[in-house]
Amino acid sequence: MTLAALLKHLRAPSPALVIALVAMAAALGGTAVAATSAVTIADPTTPANKAAVSANGALQVAGTVAPTAPKGSFFGFTSLETGTSGTLIGRNKATVALTRLVFENPYSQTNHAAARFGVAEYSGNGATCDDTGPSRSVGVYDVPAGQSLVDAMSAPIVLKPLTAGTAWCLLVGVSIDGDPATYTFPEVSFSGYTVSGSLPAGSVKTKG
Repeated sequence: MTLAALLKHLRAPSPALVIALVAMAAALGGTAVAATSAVTIADPTTPANKAAVSANGALQVAGTVAPTAPKGSFFGFTSLETGTSGTLIGRNKATVALTRLVFENPYSQTNHAAARFGVAEYSGNGATCDDTGPSRSVGVYDVPAGQSLVDAMSAPIVLKPLTAGTAWCLLVGVSIDGDPATYTFPEVSFSGYTVSGSLPAGSVKTKG
C-alpha cells in the first residue's frame, strides 16, 4: 500500500480520545509539580543546621552544613629497636580504621642500610598480645636510608578481633640490612579512627 493510500484510511481522532489525552496530560503535569515541592533535612544533633531543596529545585542551607570529622580519631608514633616488636595499638576489642602509615629510616643509618618494617595484627586474650594466637599481616615496607615511605591508603584497613570474644593488638617490627651492631632507631607514625567500641586510654603509642 502506498503512503497516499494509507493516508486516505486515517481518520481524525474522536472527541472522546481528545478528552482522554487532555486528562492524562493534566494528571502527569500535576505529578511533576508535586515532585518539586520543598524538601528539608535537619541535622539531628544541631537542628538549626539544615539543607533544603526548594520548590524550584534550588539547594539552600541554613547554619553550618559540612562533613564532620570521624569520631574517635587517633594519631600515634613510636621508634623501633631491631629484634623486638613495637606496639602501635595495645590490647583492645574495638573496631578501628587505619588510614595512614609513615615509615622513616634516618639518613645516619649505619652504612646507609635499608630498613624493612613489618606490621601485623595479633590476637590477645591476656594482658598483652603475642604470637601464640591467630595473626594477620597488614604490610611489609622497605625504606632506603635517608628516606620515608608514606602509605596513604586509598581505603582504610579495618582492624578488629580476629576471632569472636578476643582482643587484638597492632605490632610492628624492623630489621636493618646487614644486621649492624649499632644503628639509628627507625620511626613509625600512624593515624586512623574508631569505628565501634573504644580504645582504652594509653593503648595508642604516642612516643618513642
